[in-house]
Amino acid sequence: MKVRDVMTADVQACQPATDLAAVTKVMWDHDCGFVPVVDRAGTVVGAITDRDICIAAATRGLPPAQIAAFQVMSSPVRACLPATRSRMSWQR
Repeated sequence: MKVRDVMTADVQACQPATDLAAVTKVMWDHDCGFVPVVDRAGTVVGAITDRDICIAAATRGLPPAQIAAFQVMSSPVRACLPATRSRMSWQR
C-alpha cells in the first residue's frame, strides 16, 4: 500500500497567527482533526491537532480565540511522498 492510497489530497491549512477558534472551525467544516500550519510562502512549519487545541484551551486559562496556532503547534513536521510505501506492521 502506498501513502496515496490513504491520504487526503484536499488539505486545509492555517497560518501561525491563526487563532485556535478559527482552526477549530476549519476542522469542523472539513471533518478533520489535523491541520498543517504554513508560512506565507506555503511552506509547512508545523502541525496542529484537535488534541492540541483541547489541551491548550484547558490549560492556558484563555479562550481559543486568544491563542495562536504557533503557540501550540508541533514542529518540525515530518513528511513523505504519495508514492512512499507503507511499512506498517498490520500490512500484509
